[in-house]
Amino acid sequence: MQFSRIQALIPKEWFLVLLITIATLAVGLVGIRFFAPQLLATPVDLQLVKVDKKIPPFFDNVFNEEAFRSNEAIINDPYVNRTIPLFTPPTHLLINGIGPHDLLGFRNRAIPNVADIITIGDSQTYGNNAPLAHNWPSLLAAGLGHKTNILYNMSCGSWNGIEYLEMFKKAVHLQPRLVIVAFYSGNDPIGAFAKAYGDDHWRSLRPDPSLKPADAPKVNFPSPAAECWPVQFKDGITTIFTPQLRDAANMDIPAVHAGYAILAEVARRIGEIADRQGIKVIFTVIPTKELVYRAKVMQEGITPPPSYTALVENEQRNITVLAEKLRRIKGTAYVDLVPTMQKVAVSAHMLYPPNANGHPIDLGYSVIANILAPAAASALPDKPQGVFRVIDDSTEYYFLLRDNRLAVFNTPDLVQKNGWDPAATPVVPFRDLEPYPLTGFISSVNPQLYGPEQPKAVSP
Repeated sequence: MQFSRIQALIPKEWFLVLLITIATLAVGLVGIRFFAPQLLATPVDLQLVKVDKKIPPFFDNVFNEEAFRSNEAIINDPYVNRTIPLFTPPTHLLINGIGPHDLLGFRNRAIPNVADIITIGDSQTYGNNAPLAHNWPSLLAAGLGHKTNILYNMSCGSWNGIEYLEMFKKAVHLQPRLVIVAFYSGNDPIGAFAKAYGDDHWRSLRPDPSLKPADAPKVNFPSPAAECWPVQFKDGITTIFTPQLRDAANMDIPAVHAGYAILAEVARRIGEIADRQGIKVIFTVIPTKELVYRAKVMQEGITPPPSYTALVENEQRNITVLAEKLRRIKGTAYVDLVPTMQKVAVSAHMLYPPNANGHPIDLGYSVIANILAPAAASALPDKPQGVFRVIDDSTEYYFLLRDNRLAVFNTPDLVQKNGWDPAATPVVPFRDLEPYPLTGFISSVNPQLYGPEQPKAVSP
């Protein structure tokens, strides 16, 4: 009744304008609240956010109490299936050759802001059977000391090509110069098949829609004694092969062909992302222990069981086909590990443990690192030295980088007074200087210390 009286006192046109104005203000306030809350009274960093079961509190999610208390290497994730325990100290489960793990669950001592190289793979790249310093990513980084400061390993046992794609999407945020993706022919194809066909989230990766998860071959893991082949070579090296287990990922059946096709598609998508981001990529395929020792078995005239012969023939064929597809991906490179690993295995060097474990030991990882090193070195620039200019919001900063340490000139004129030519100073992004610690500021003229002629350590 009161509203009707007000309406009667106000001309119809004015009343319509009033309603439109009120509605406009309401919509505007709602929009500001959601899209520009800093324009209202409460600053963004002081606003309270309600806890949602679908969106866990940020720090509770990062410092996950359940994950820290768990000794299990299984933490469910909807996209990558599982990960590894967080914050595992260096000595934890050392007997099994795992750890340390960083806050993200990867096998590193720290998480960098930027990384020169990122490695992505499964347990063969994680480095089972070896301490952190002796897995192939660590050995590769040590051999590229003149090229790189930081290598970050984003690998986990049981992962396959689909997880590699998912991790690559995250890896780009570390602004890597180079990413090395290492497939493993021993189980990646069948793992990728199971994930793509068992989870609709990845259905776009299915090359053959008619296949079903049940089409995957059945696998006995660990291999029963009847499926193991113990071998002793003339030089005294012994090991145990599990050909039937590894042939499950290589046999000539539609599911395996689909698995390898998924790996190729994963690599193609990685290549597309890398090309847009200006990141160099190296693909490789780590072979099974059985294929590595193929030449040694043949050279010594050992008669293998039919299951071994079937495996090495199938696996070599599959790697060859996949390698050809990988080589055709724009802006990427492929490194073939098989010939050199077979050549080293022929000599009296033990690359794998004497039991049925299919992961290399220290020397085996060293061989992988040495094979990859030339391609990685060619993809990376030498470590910079000298004076560099960074432009940020039209402001120029001059940094002296020497002996892997940074110092910043307090004023631009100090650059010239210390013997440098500002016009010839290379302009670089902050990313290029991020790996180096900032030691201080240069506020004086001392060409012997800060000039181009005397490469001494910076001590501002």
